[in-house]
Amino acid sequence: GSSGFGIMEAGMALRSILGTILVIQLVPRIGRERLFLLGLIGFGLFEASICINPTFAWAIVAYFASGVLNMVFIVPAQSILQLNTPPELRTRTFAAFGAVMNTAVIAGTMMGGALEKPLGVPLVFLLSGLGVFGVTLAVIIRGLIVRRRVVPSPQSQAEAATTERDRYPISSISLDKDKLCKK
Repeated sequence: GSSGFGIMEAGMALRSILGTILVIQLVPRIGRERLFLLGLIGFGLFEASICINPTFAWAIVAYFASGVLNMVFIVPAQSILQLNTPPELRTRTFAAFGAVMNTAVIAGTMMGGALEKPLGVPLVFLLSGLGVFGVTLAVIIRGLIVRRRVVPSPQSQAEAATTERDRYPISSISLDKDKLCKK
């Protein structure tokens, strides 16, 4: 009923807060890229675990843990995109990211609903969790995500150039031709 929906919404808020706190604690220790991949692996495993232990109590635990891990991978994913995208392309990049993520949620929900009747709920969770886990593992094995490479903004490039000019001002170089060339 409606009270159950309120509890579910409160649980979603709590797991988002906990996931964000985890990200803040873990990024300095293991880096964004590694945290992103570990969050995805954990998310996939907790989703798949619902098939192995299909009890209501475990489903609540796994749902909560996968929500925390969702934040653990989504926050670093957004940071990685922001740090590796030139400023003039960020709007388009984040629009595409949002579209892809929302499409994935909708497609996954539709596929899960279509497969529920022939396969059953536990097997659908197993397949979806192992799908996330498998794709992430393939990315790790192939080394498709590398360490962070910061793309400097035009403003920081201009500031760096200004600092360099201030360090070696042209006005300090004497170009007085009478002193340089004796007649």
